[in-house]
Amino acid sequence: MPFALAFKIASKTGSLWSEFIAKATHGPYSHVECWIQGPQSAAVCYSSREGTGVHPATIDLTQPMWKIFSIPTTVAQDDAIIWFCRGAEGKAYDYLDLIVADGGRGIHKAWARICSEFCTEVVQQCIGLIGSEESWAVSPNRLAVILNVPS
Repeated sequence: MPFALAFKIASKTGSLWSEFIAKATHGPYSHVECWIQGPQSAAVCYSSREGTGVHPATIDLTQPMWKIFSIPTTVAQDDAIIWFCRGAEGKAYDYLDLIVADGGRGIHKAWARICSEFCTEVVQQCIGLIGSEESWAVSPNRLAVILNVPS
């Protein structure tokens, strides 16, 4: 299975919090997941989530709230992604970074992650894309722009 990012479309979630995040970060997305295994209806995803931090979750990505963006990978990159994700399990959610993501204001906890920061690191370190972008300053919407995710 190729690696993919799943972007959550805030307007399709029914959540005012999601819509606030999307508006504050200048785009349609409020969250992003790394889809690493399984079918779209029971996708094994890694991300950092409020309340739990970095961990895997099984998510139905067939729901209309998800925009899937596939990134071609090699077998070696797929292995690197799985090991990177497992190694990051347990990192806390960075609530402070959530407030400043997409603004680059320099506030960041090195031991904690937001969703887009984690996904940016996966793409940078395991696939070799994105270059030197500061992962802690990347929102889901900024990540979509960097990767040229079609609307």
